[in-house]
Amino acid sequence: VGYGLTAALRYGVARGVFTNEAGVGSSAIAHAAADVDQPAEEGMWGILEVFVATMLVCTMTALVILTAGVYDPGTALAALTEGRVSDAMLGAPLSAASYASALGGGGTALVAASLLLFAFTSLVGWSYYGERSLSYLLGGTRGRRLYRLAFLGAIVAGSVGELRSVWELADIWTGLMALPNLTALLLLTPEVLRCLDQWRNNGRRY
Repeated sequence: VGYGLTAALRYGVARGVFTNEAGVGSSAIAHAAADVDQPAEEGMWGILEVFVATMLVCTMTALVILTAGVYDPGTALAALTEGRVSDAMLGAPLSAASYASALGGGGTALVAASLLLFAFTSLVGWSYYGERSLSYLLGGTRGRRLYRLAFLGAIVAGSVGELRSVWELADIWTGLMALPNLTALLLLTPEVLRCLDQWRNNGRRY
């Protein structure tokens, strides 16, 4: 039971952070480009973004998987314990099978179309994040072409690589981004509270 809870927490947090980017610092790049009167106002939209991505989208997907009858907790725990988790037991294949159990071929098509849209927008977004970060670190447009080539190479590698290895690499890099960002958030806490108080004093606008 303890191992099961540990594994559920580990993968739940990893997938949740991968979905909503909370604490990673990447989504802050997009929010920083917004045109608002008060920084705290945009921060509230960032909080709403995390809520929608995690509490609504992820919860709906989890409920579909748990109630469709495709997922067997005992089999999944045994496979996880013995290290023989197959690609069909993870991610998109499991979601597609769960939706297909109720909607037939339409469920598979729905998951495929959603993945296409989510994956494309994620690629565009992360490409923008990387370019903006590189521009900040190096100044100007230096290294942009090399970055784009490396980014395209990573897309190809992720598309043809073994699913479990790809997810593990994604978790590692996400964790490496979160560590300095969370440290910066702790150091910037007084500034965050100051912006929040200023927003409250000037009157909230949604």
